[in-house]
This record gives sequence, C-alpha cells and structure tokens, in this order.
Amino acid sequence: MDYDVTVVTAVYGLVEGGRADVFRQCVKSVERQEGVRVEHIIVDGGSADGTKGLIDECAGGRDNVTLISEPDNGIYDAMNKGLRMAKGRYIAFLSSDDYYHDSNGLGEVVKALDSSKADFSYASAVILNLDGTKSTTSPHVRPDLRNLLKGMPFSHQSVIVRTDLMKKMGGFSADYPRSADYAFVMELVFAGKKAIHVGRDFVTFRAGGFSSQNPSENQREHLVAFASLAKRYLGRELTAKELKAYVYTCILRTFGAAALRDGWNGAENDIAPLIARGYKEIAHLEREVCALKASESYRVGMFVTWPARKAWGGVKCLRENGLKYTVQHAVGKVVRLFGSKCRW
Repeated sequence: MDYDVTVVTAVYGLVEGGRADVFRQCVKSVERQEGVRVEHIIVDGGSADGTKGLIDECAGGRDNVTLISEPDNGIYDAMNKGLRMAKGRYIAFLSSDDYYHDSNGLGEVVKALDSSKADFSYASAVILNLDGTKSTTSPHVRPDLRNLLKGMPFSHQSVIVRTDLMKKMGGFSADYPRSADYAFVMELVFAGKKAIHVGRDFVTFRAGGFSSQNPSENQREHLVAFASLAKRYLGRELTAKELKAYVYTCILRTFGAAALRDGWNGAENDIAPLIARGYKEIAHLEREVCALKASESYRVGMFVTWPARKAWGGVKCLRENGLKYTVQHAVGKVVRLFGSKCRW
C-alpha cells in the first residue's frame, strides 16, 4: 500500500516508566488522522518490561502498523531504523509521550507540502506542562542560519520531511547523541532545502522530555554540529567572530536560566560546560559575561532599554508567529506575572 505519511515512534520501557496511558494516547492520535494514508512504525529498544505486549494491545492487528523490537544504540538509532523502513512519501517523528490533537493535522500538512513542492514543513506546537496545564503554543521562527545559532527554531514534533530526501541525507547523525534532530534541521538549512510554515498547530508535546535534559551538553553539541556543517557546506571554518557570537548567545541564555533556578553563584557552574572542547581560545568569554552581568552599567542599560526591547520583540513575534499567537503569548505572560496559569 502507498502511504502519504510515515510516523515513527521510538519507545523503551513504557510499562516500567509508567507511560502506558500516554503511549495509548499517542497511538490513538495517529490512528485518528483523517484524509491521509498514514503508516505507523513503532521501534522498541528491546524492552523486557511488557512494553511489547502493550504495543500489541494498542496497535496490533492493523495493517498500517509495523513493530520493531530489538536492542538499539539510543533514540536516534531507533528513529533511523524507522526511517529505513518507511514507505510514506513524507516522514514525521512522534515521541511516545506526545500526540496529534488535530485529527486533520497531517492531512493539511500533506496538502501544503504537495502544493508548495517544499522539502519539509514546520509549525507551532502546544506544550503540555508537567502539572497538566497547557501553555500557549510554542513559538517558531524561520529556519535560517541566524535563527539556528540561537537554538532549535521550532518544535521538532511539528517537522515533516520528504522521506526520500531524508534517506538520501542519511537520517540522524550518530555524532550527536543528544541533539541529532537539531543537527538534521541545521543540515537542511545549510543544504538550501525549501521549507514551508504550516499555519496551524496540530501536535502537543509534553515538557520535560529527553531534549530538555542537560542543556549545557546540548549547547556543546549544537556548537560542534554548526561548526562541522559550516565547514562542509560553506567550504571554510567558522571565523572567530562567528564562534564568539554563538557562544555569547549560549552563555547568556543558559546563564539567565541558571541564575533564576540556582541563584547567582549556582549559575556560574553552568557556564563552563558550554565551552566546547577544541574552542578553548574563547573560554575567556565566561569571565567577561560574569563581569558584565554583575556590573551596574549593565543593569541600568537593561532597565533603560526594556521598553524598546519588548516592543521589538513584539514586532518580531507578530511577524514570525502571527497575531493570534502574539496576543496569546502577551496575555499569558501578564497572567503568569500575577501568579496564575494561562490556559488556552
């Protein structure tokens, strides 16, 4: 049978991890997709806790579901196994904790990809917080090199790629065990592949997943991946100025998050791991940033420029995400400022 989309879900230890119910929700959301022919490939890493029986219970007996259960070398190795078996024209990767909340979502994405002849698509996504509340949709920005320097430009759960293209590019790289999905999006952009934004959210992902663990190590991998891809596709090493700009961004983002979480002194401990091995010549940026953030002039400057920065951020948010998301995001911030939760 010919499929429009192959959805790959990598799993391991669902029963032992207490994730049976969320996995059932994931499988059901794929099954309910309308107006599109969907193949679902579930790759289990050889779990010995009853996960295989759970998968048979949820998806067994359906012609469009394929189960692989054998040891693997991690989540991206499992995803690559699914990629190699995929028969759909397009491919998506849906984690076992996540689900498609829009039954027409994949069908609309396929229409958009077919009509635009794009190589891959991206969209906003709904974030399901650990306390069970839903946040405003996660932001997205255009996948260009400047935005890639700042981080993953959109939720990877919303990305759908031409299957033949992804197979040709080799899938997810084993060189990046924590952030191979981010590295693959980088490669799509470096290679000049055509992207299309789908103006609707259709997937919900749960916060606290694999990609949110150990952000310092993730940033190190991001830097290594960006430098490697730049050398391959641009034919040159990144300049010291480009590396400094990237590391400044990484340090400032992580420093701010760590300062809020651990206090000023605890934040300093989170900075050192950001400096990638092999780039010791820019390690002095750690001390520079610490001194900058501690200075009176920095605090005054941040206070004085706050209105302009917020206004510019609003303009960018409106341009990148549209009016609906911008209003939701702004109202959500105001509500949370007064100690409540924003539900949409």
